[in-house]
Amino acid sequence: MYELRSYQNDLIQRITKSIQKGHHHIIVQSPPRTGKTVVMAEIARKTTAKNNRVMFVIHRKEVLDQAKAIFKAQGVNPNLATMGLVQTLCRRVDKLPEPQLILIDEGHHALAKVMHYLTRHYNNW
Repeated sequence: MYELRSYQNDLIQRITKSIQKGHHHIIVQSPPRTGKTVVMAEIARKTTAKNNRVMFVIHRKEVLDQAKAIFKAQGVNPNLATMGLVQTLCRRVDKLPEPQLILIDEGHHALAKVMHYLTRHYNNW
């Protein structure tokens, strides 16, 4: 398990507070090499620890393999986590379990048609 840095814990606390205030679409911006994937893995771990499903959406295969390793190391329950390339997840959307949380890597892609299709498929979006 990764030991989070203080700024990562602070970021997670700010995200949690934003969710508690009723915000459902949160964009996190952080400089390169600050551990955004580790932060998302910790959020996913906390989500699956509460027996909730999480979906992690990414755009490049090389980065997906790396993210899967980080999520595993962080202790995310693999039975409650769906991770994949946006195109693959869109093709399988009718067969996938509905997540309570969707994490999107490279959030600036969130408004792309394919991403819009994926997120709008689920009622909680």
